[in-house]
Amino acid sequence: MKSKLILVGTLALAFSAAPAHSQRLGVAIGANVPTSTLDETHDVGYHGAVSIEMRRPGSIVGFRPEVAWYQFGGEGSLGDLRSLAATANLTLALPGTSVHPYLIGGVGYYNTKVEDVDSDDSFGLNAGVGLNFLLAGRTSAYIEARMHHVVDGIQRGGDDRNAQFIPISFGIRF
Repeated sequence: MKSKLILVGTLALAFSAAPAHSQRLGVAIGANVPTSTLDETHDVGYHGAVSIEMRRPGSIVGFRPEVAWYQFGGEGSLGDLRSLAATANLTLALPGTSVHPYLIGGVGYYNTKVEDVDSDDSFGLNAGVGLNFLLAGRTSAYIEARMHHVVDGIQRGGDDRNAQFIPISFGIRF
């Protein structure tokens, strides 16, 4: 419980500390590719995410809290797996003209559930790359791929196992 309060407090502090003109809302959808032990038990899935990009004017470093829903289909007798995640990420903008590459990485809290099994709360890490395409004004589209590593993220036969997956996201920031 204490760790949940720390994460919520960090996100609240970040929202209140950033000037309003440096915040941009982002929405994304995409496919999840299971890797590692998750690939043995579940199929490719889908996800949706909402984020707020915060960056001080002129800075290449940003902060992006994000909430996402990840869904995977189960293979054989295993049920579907879903994970609700709240992540706190740092972004690093790389040089570009109309297409801006960036790096992203952070920590997160994941609530994972396999169909009829109790849900499990876990922490995880994520890191990846993206391309931001300027559209009109402050609006941009982006494509992004990240590796998520959830510690003890799924239960199988009473044992906790790490879960790894790569969501490939397509989104828009306003």
